[in-house]
Amino acid sequence: MGASAGHQAGRRRGCRAGYYREPFAFADDPNSPRGKPAASPSNLAAFCAEAARLGWQVGAHCVGDAAIDAALTAFESADQAAPIRGLRWTLIHMMLAREDHWARANRLGLIVTAQQPLLYTLAEGFRKYIGPERTRNLEPLSMYLSRSEQPVGGGSDSPVTPFQPLLGIWSSVTRQTHGAGVQGADWKIGAEQALRMYTLGSAYAAFEEDRKGSIMPGKLADMVVLDADPCQVEPEAIRDIRVVATLVGGKVVHEA
Repeated sequence: MGASAGHQAGRRRGCRAGYYREPFAFADDPNSPRGKPAASPSNLAAFCAEAARLGWQVGAHCVGDAAIDAALTAFESADQAAPIRGLRWTLIHMMLAREDHWARANRLGLIVTAQQPLLYTLAEGFRKYIGPERTRNLEPLSMYLSRSEQPVGGGSDSPVTPFQPLLGIWSSVTRQTHGAGVQGADWKIGAEQALRMYTLGSAYAAFEEDRKGSIMPGKLADMVVLDADPCQVEPEAIRDIRVVATLVGGKVVHEA
């Protein structure tokens, strides 16, 4: 399979992943019209309970409202075995979040990490498999920021592919996608909010806010120099901003 064909197949598989409360119109598997959870409720609960007893941090990938339901139920059960508040357990993606999820998430002190490039890449396929309305509401960034009592992290879900942060910030601000136009314009956020997600928010999710995420004395001097300020340019121009220098430990390791 060629690289292009393989990439398209990966997109299709990604769009079929998920677990939803209601059957959707474009079910790929007629025997599983709501999608499928990746773990059984009993296995997930057992794993989370043991992790809580050990004091581990846990992150669950949640694509679909039923997947969020399942993660919250397992996390609540684990909290009965050993309190998890303060361990920064994480709802990764939290795609198709509902209003009723937030009271449960905030009671446990859960963190949300958003991966807007996932919607940017897969929006066209999601529209086919789960419908346009659900696709528009998959990554409700402004909901995350207004409802969560914890900092929200930003990422790509693609650590080995060239989804650099500026693309994610641009898509977060414009809600533009690859091949499906703007999806869920009501959920867009400002450039400064997106920058905070990709810096301090992500550092907080990893228990690293004391040494990463901002430029302050005592923190790692790992940073980039840009040729424009994402908060000052027009939103559409954010993705065209160039990195002119990269510093690691305060030393320049790359210059454009």
